[in-house]
Amino acid sequence: MATHRIDIKRLPRVQELQSLLTITPAAAESALSAFDRSFREHERALFSSEGASGGAIWAPLSPKYAARKRRRWPGRRILTATGRLRRSLVQSDPEHVREWHLVGENALLVVGTRDPVAAFHHEGTPRMPKRDPIQMVERQEAAMRASAAKALIPHVTRAIRALFARSA
Repeated sequence: MATHRIDIKRLPRVQELQSLLTITPAAAESALSAFDRSFREHERALFSSEGASGGAIWAPLSPKYAARKRRRWPGRRILTATGRLRRSLVQSDPEHVREWHLVGENALLVVGTRDPVAAFHHEGTPRMPKRDPIQMVERQEAAMRASAAKALIPHVTRAIRALFARSA
C-alpha cells in the first residue's frame, strides 16, 4: 500500500482560518471594556439593592454597629460606610481592577477591586457575616459574557475581510 498524508492544520487556508480565532491585544481590550461596563452596571444595582439583585440579600448589620454607623455615616447603606469599596467597584478608581491576560491563545478578563476589605466581606469573619460585594446570578454573568463576545465581532469581521482580500 502506498499513501500520502497531509496535516490539515498545516494547510495555509486552515491556518488563516485559525488566525481568526486568535485574540489580539486590541480585541482583548475591546472585550474587557464591554465586560467592565456591564460589570459596573451590575455592581451599581447590587449596591442599590443591598445584594438582592445578585441573588442574596446582604445580612443586616448588627444592632451595635448599625447604631454606630448611623452616628458616623448617616444614611449610608450596607457596605458603604466610607464609600471606598463601592467606588472601587463602580467607578474609575485606583482600587478598581480592570485587566486582561493572554493565556495561550485565549484572553482572560478580570474585573473587581483591590480594596482589602472586600475579602473580609466576601468570606465573612467570626464577627461579621458574609456580604459578598461581587455576586451574581447566572443570567447576569451570561449577559456580561455576551457583552464581551459582542465586542469581539468587529475584530473578527476585520480579520475575515482581510482574509478574503488576500485570497481575491
